[in-house]
Amino acid sequence: MRRGGMSVGTKRVRLLPGNKARKASAEDQVTYRLQPSLASTMASSKLWEWTSSGNPKQSLLQEALSFCESFGVHSSAGAAGQESVALLSSMMLKTTLCLYALGQTDIIHSILDTCERGISHTPEFRFIRGLGYCAQCAASEALAAEESFFSAVNGIEAGSMDLRQGIHQLKHELQGTTSGASVADFSRLDYYKTITLLFRRVGNLRGAVKFTLAAIAQVRNSSGEVGAEQEQGKLWTTLFELFLDLKMWNAAYVTIIANPVDSSSIAALHTLVITLFEADMVSCLCQLPLVGNRSTDRNSPSGEQMPVFYLSEVENALLWHCDHMSIDNGVNPYLPLYSFYTKLHKHRYAARVMMRYVRRLESGESTDFTIRDMKSHYRALLVAHNSLSLSKEEFRWVENADFVQHARNSESSKQAEEAEENQILTLEMIKCELITSRGRLLCSELSQDHSPSVLFFHKSPIEVFELLAKKGKYKLVTDLAEALPVDRQNEKDMLLDIVSRELARHCVSPVGQGIDSLDAVMSGSGSVAATSQFLGAPQDQSQPWGLLKDFLKRFDDRTCNYRLRLIVTDTLLTERRNICVPQWLLDSFKNDLIERKSFQGYADLLHILLKHELISDASGIAIEMLQTWKILLTDPRERQKSGAMCIPYNMLDALASKLETQHDHGLLEAKAGLEQAIQHHFASMRQESLMLTRKM
Repeated sequence: MRRGGMSVGTKRVRLLPGNKARKASAEDQVTYRLQPSLASTMASSKLWEWTSSGNPKQSLLQEALSFCESFGVHSSAGAAGQESVALLSSMMLKTTLCLYALGQTDIIHSILDTCERGISHTPEFRFIRGLGYCAQCAASEALAAEESFFSAVNGIEAGSMDLRQGIHQLKHELQGTTSGASVADFSRLDYYKTITLLFRRVGNLRGAVKFTLAAIAQVRNSSGEVGAEQEQGKLWTTLFELFLDLKMWNAAYVTIIANPVDSSSIAALHTLVITLFEADMVSCLCQLPLVGNRSTDRNSPSGEQMPVFYLSEVENALLWHCDHMSIDNGVNPYLPLYSFYTKLHKHRYAARVMMRYVRRLESGESTDFTIRDMKSHYRALLVAHNSLSLSKEEFRWVENADFVQHARNSESSKQAEEAEENQILTLEMIKCELITSRGRLLCSELSQDHSPSVLFFHKSPIEVFELLAKKGKYKLVTDLAEALPVDRQNEKDMLLDIVSRELARHCVSPVGQGIDSLDAVMSGSGSVAATSQFLGAPQDQSQPWGLLKDFLKRFDDRTCNYRLRLIVTDTLLTERRNICVPQWLLDSFKNDLIERKSFQGYADLLHILLKHELISDASGIAIEMLQTWKILLTDPRERQKSGAMCIPYNMLDALASKLETQHDHGLLEAKAGLEQAIQHHFASMRQESLMLTRKM
């Protein structure tokens, strides 16, 4: 049998003083049931000759220890002494590797201590000592293992074939592969990579980092060889993985920049992004200097090299990961990406990703839509509105992410054009959506008997806010009315009409009236009038009337053609016919003649009074109008304007017709007073006409 280039079949081994030299032979072998690797090691080392045949139960590992302890002196000079040291080192190496594979690591140091004086200078001994330290978990032992392995590196290429064979075998055992390459090709780079695998297996990641750096330095020294750049890229990727396991994010990013292979660098960047995202460490990602780019041909249809920027790759990786995460149970996966953009002061992009989440919720992607989803929907809109308001005024818009894709598949060209127009969301549009979402959420919170996903989230804003107005949430309704753009004027008018009616009903409702639940209001079983829960349950009726007055002052203007005061007056008289209409409300009709030189206010007031059959009150208003119009318009030039001359004669005719059919004594007096006022009015009009004719 040959070992390390010399024959061991007839060699004598120097034993302790007092023992005789014993020739090795293969006679009278004792067979043990061992694992194949251990059996082959023992057979090649000729250890069976020292086995005690009288005690078959004795452990073979104990026999190996006894054999190694018999070697106490190996310092003989000459070739025989060197061969003895080489032979013992080779046997020690194979035995230790076998013990390590079997998990019997505690005995390794005991074996080495008996032979340290003779073979401690050999690379085999240093490697074995490092292997023994590596099996221990203490931090100090890990450092000792690193020192032992580094001290053995110089003997790899000049050492024995058995050492290279043992390390080569260890490498394939760690990789789980079979040995295919020649042992003669085992280099220092292979040694570094093997120790890296070993340290990763035992959990000494910092030691693996050191040997990976040594391997990179070894490859750089041979940069002119074929495949050196690819090998260096693999090593940088290994180093990146080690830093990732150590949670050393900055060092991991350095390996990404240093990696010479562009595809490996970009792939590692994606891995770093997803790892930080899942570890909720996006703040660390924001602190990285994401500058620079790499050249790659993946985005070019012609195969040309295109620049890929680190920052854009991070953004795309985060967005892709967020788009493929679940949004069930109110989970918003876009919050880390929003934090990333906010940290970089890219507020418009932060608002865009929040709107992306909003559109995913609205598309029906969530399997079981609950009130938690509605709260998350509202918060996302609130965050998007706040972020977009921080942008410069000319950049306060985002692209509208369409996850429904309904308009693109539509055959109608009109729907396609509308979808094209809705690709941009402005700050005002997001504010409208925010208030609408708040209203739907409030309805869901107030409702106890209905499913929010069915009844509120998909209801139109008009239906939702009509329910809220009936519950006294007037401010929320008016906020939406103010936020609606010009192209949604019809919706704004409907909301203002609803608030006008509900506020008027609230003013005439009894103090302390019970509050109906929202479910009762929806089903129509509750009372019609809204209650004062939202208003704080005032002790008197002054606060509701004050709210109504402020509302009309704020919204009843030329844009709505002053119709809100008509709705309020009509509702008041409908709810309580004998109510005394406040003087400030009557003055709002009468002041049209002074402020706008128009009889429209008087005409509207007469129309409402006649509608509710208040003939006596209508007669008094008509007489007051005919008697005071010339006094109010003291300037003749003002009286000669077209609006001032347009007296509502149709209302006077309707009033006169009503009076003709009445037989009440009080109404007869009102009829006579009206006829006298009309005759006096006609006489004044003749005088105005003569004055105008003379000027012409």
